[in-house]
Amino acid sequence: MPATESSSRTLSAAKETSQQVLDAARERSRQMAGSAQRYIEENPVRAVSYTSALVFGLGLIVGRLLAPSRHDADSAASAAKDLAQEWQGTAAARSQQWLDTARGKSQELLGTAQERSRELLDSAQERSRELLGSAQQRSRELLGSAQEYVQEHPARSASYAVALLGLGLLLSMLLSSDQEQDTGS
Repeated sequence: MPATESSSRTLSAAKETSQQVLDAARERSRQMAGSAQRYIEENPVRAVSYTSALVFGLGLIVGRLLAPSRHDADSAASAAKDLAQEWQGTAAARSQQWLDTARGKSQELLGTAQERSRELLDSAQERSRELLGSAQQRSRELLGSAQEYVQEHPARSASYAVALLGLGLLLSMLLSSDQEQDTGS
């Protein structure tokens, strides 16, 4: 039995290690695909040009391997040209797919951003209504307190009112004097 347990543990460890390697390879593949997709989205013409050049070079190599003699050079060149055109078409189609995918994702993100903006606006409006209600309530309370004070101390309240009126008139005259000096200069 101990050999079976040891084999089982070794097998489990091997499975775990192979799963980790597989996961790492998948992640690296996703990163590389993402990088390639971003590059193609940002530089579609350049990406197609590079792909075409690569395909052309590959076609030359394949043509050279397939046509060792000059007699077969024409058919090899034709085959390489056909292969290059096929790969160029495939690259263009793939680029278009990536662009369409990117366009779809950006529209999806825009929709999500709009939805989130609406939620934030609704929340802000609700909070504003709450604050307004609270301010109105507090104003009513202060007004009630002021009315009570005036009723309890009418002479003192009248004195404060006259003093505030005088202060307001004085401030108004000072401000208008400053404005006349600013426009006159």
